[in-house]
Order: sequence, then structure tokens, then C-alpha cells
Amino acid sequence: MGIRDLEVTDIKPQTRRAGLTAILIVLAGCWAFGEHAQAQVLYGSLVGNVTDPSGASVPGAKVVIVSSETAFTREASTDERGAYLYTDLQPGRYDLKVTAPSFASYSRSGVPVEGRDELVESISPPACR
Repeated sequence: MGIRDLEVTDIKPQTRRAGLTAILIVLAGCWAFGEHAQAQVLYGSLVGNVTDPSGASVPGAKVVIVSSETAFTREASTDERGAYLYTDLQPGRYDLKVTAPSFASYSRSGVPVEGRDELVESISPPACR
């Protein structure tokens, strides 16, 4: 009997059982590690742009975030496009404050940041008169 003549019924039951067991173990491992890998992403991001009332970017605006739960504080300035980015934030609520010369300050409390999420918070503070 050649290789081409071999049928599934010719395989011993112990070999079939071992093969199925191996496949199930591999599938279970993939499922378990897949769930575990997703659970490892604990941080979120907060990104946005600061623009004036006409929609022009506000470079150099000071953007401060403070964790409502831990008082952890981070401070950054917007880039030449008025963009800011905070990464690796613990999930929770943050207070956001933006200040820039010639503009009224902007504040928002309780900005939610979730793990694996990127929250976009674009801001347009009114100009001072």
C-alpha cells in the first residue's frame, strides 16, 4: 500500500486522538495568550489640537492634565500645528487646562481616558478682548 492509498480510516485511533489533542492544545493556547496579550494594554492616550475661533492653530499653548484620582500631573506645549499628545495614561478621569497668550484659559474636568483608547479632545479657547 502506497502513501496515496492511505485513508483516514487506516490511521490508528490512538494516533488520531493524539493529533486532535495536539490541535486542541494549540487552539487553547492561542486563545489564552490572545486574551492575555489584549489584557496587557493598560494605557490610553489623549490627543488634540488647540485652535483659535477662526480655526487657525495655536502653537505654544500650554496643556496641563491632572488625574482626578491620583493628582498625577503632566504638562506639554502644543507644536507648530497646535497639536498635543499624551500617551501612556492610566485609565481614569483627567482635568484638562489650556492656556495661551491672548486667549482665555480653557478648562474641562472629568475627561475620561480608557485603556487601549485614544481620546481626541480638540479645543478652541476664546480670544481675550
